Amino acid sequence: MTTAPTNQFFHFSRWRLLVAKHWVEHRRPYLLSLLAIGGLYAAWFAFTIAIDAYAPMAPNMQFMAYITGLYAVGCLYSSMLLAPLNTKKDALPWLSLPASHLEKLLCTILFGVVLFFIAFNVVFYVVDIIMVQWSNTITFHHPRYFPGTTIRVQPVTVYNIFTADGAPIPEKNFHIFTSLYFAIQAAFLLGSVYFTRYSFIKTAIAVLLFILGFAFLQRGVIFPLLPKGWNNEFLDWARMSYDGGPPDTEVRVPKSLENVIVALGQFGLPLFFWFVTWLRLKEKEV
Repeated sequence: MTTAPTNQFFHFSRWRLLVAKHWVEHRRPYLLSLLAIGGLYAAWFAFTIAIDAYAPMAPNMQFMAYITGLYAVGCLYSSMLLAPLNTKKDALPWLSLPASHLEKLLCTILFGVVLFFIAFNVVFYVVDIIMVQWSNTITFHHPRYFPGTTIRVQPVTVYNIFTADGAPIPEKNFHIFTSLYFAIQAAFLLGSVYFTRYSFIKTAIAVLLFILGFAFLQRGVIFPLLPKGWNNEFLDWARMSYDGGPPDTEVRVPKSLENVIVALGQFGLPLFFWFVTWLRLKEKEV
């Protein structure tokens, strides 16, 4: 006879059984979804190679394809993980599972955030490496030159998410776009619990309004307060020289404080949204 766990907050054995149950019930759609993602990437890269004769697989193009797919698929998937709670038929079995709300949330985060991100990157790079090699093979066997020059089109390299070479400066310096993805995905997870109908659309509108509000604060409020000729870069304010060189004068927050603010945005926001999601799950009723 097995004794039931006495810890009703979190018990690893109970959580492990919940994870195994989730995998058995959802492994087929998960695997099919990964195949679909790989197929879409292969089709898109083949299309860009066909229409762009000069830089079809340049690192910046790979980054745009990577980050666009990550945001679109990740946020859509996140909004579906707890969507059954919005219908009485599906919510009753979910709420009646013999596991705590924390265990259910951690199971959701494991599959929806950790394993999804790993699997997405594996699928992306399997396709990306093959298509980059194909593009370079075409360039090698059929040399091309940029229009009006004798400069030959050079082979391209595979985009590296760790170094972010070829990505915009904020991504290269702080991995802003990649880390912001986890915050936005966490917001969509919260939205799937908070909104009972059309959760994906409502969450997308809420996120968009927040981004527009932040942009308005930066451009419409802070920028007009700066002296003439100064630029607003969120944590860095500078008066630029006319020749495009280094700024004449620069004011910025201390480096240590800047690192703290960036870390709060990168790691604090997802944790905050997950915590609010957990609180919302505890209050969920059918």
